[in-house]
Amino acid sequence: MKIILLQLVVSWTAIALKRVPRALFKMSRPIVIPQSAMLTVSGAIVAVDEIKFTPELATTAALVATTCATSMILNDLVDAHRGTDANRQSNQVVAGNIYKHEVVIFLTYVYIAEICVINTLESTVLEMALYLGLFATIIYTNVLKPITWIKNISVAGIIASSPIVGALSVTEVLISNNDAIHVINTANQALLIKMSAMIFFIFFLKKF
Repeated sequence: MKIILLQLVVSWTAIALKRVPRALFKMSRPIVIPQSAMLTVSGAIVAVDEIKFTPELATTAALVATTCATSMILNDLVDAHRGTDANRQSNQVVAGNIYKHEVVIFLTYVYIAEICVINTLESTVLEMALYLGLFATIIYTNVLKPITWIKNISVAGIIASSPIVGALSVTEVLISNNDAIHVINTANQALLIKMSAMIFFIFFLKKF
């Protein structure tokens, strides 16, 4: 009897290990991962007038991409729970390819990992920006999504902030009166603001 139970556990585990990652990968909308990372890197390039890859930038781009991916997964989970995607087989939870508790466990581990990695960054301003983006995706999905115009502003704002976060990861920090200030010259500031504003309106109008 023990051998049979052990075989069943091993079989179920093998199936889950094959099924769960595939479903989570589809739920993350893989195309958004490189797009969000590229937006972050583009902001860094605009800020310093050159391609300046640093560990801080790489970490920031990875965090932004992860936040975007987890927001997509959380979005599908909430839709499945509310019954919004009840007739859509493209939702992996609705289709039965993954269970709700498996998604919750995965997101819990990823969010904990993200918070730990954010805490390793040197810039407090950058940390706060990343925390804001992370918590905004959670609040937007669970609370603000049913309110259309707030949802549109939230989504567009989160995406448009990626270049600014990238800029914060590579710019020099001036310490004055115990305050850390990210230094970007005036021309680059204007370009960065225009870039983020353009991205905001593109995604805001796209939602209607």
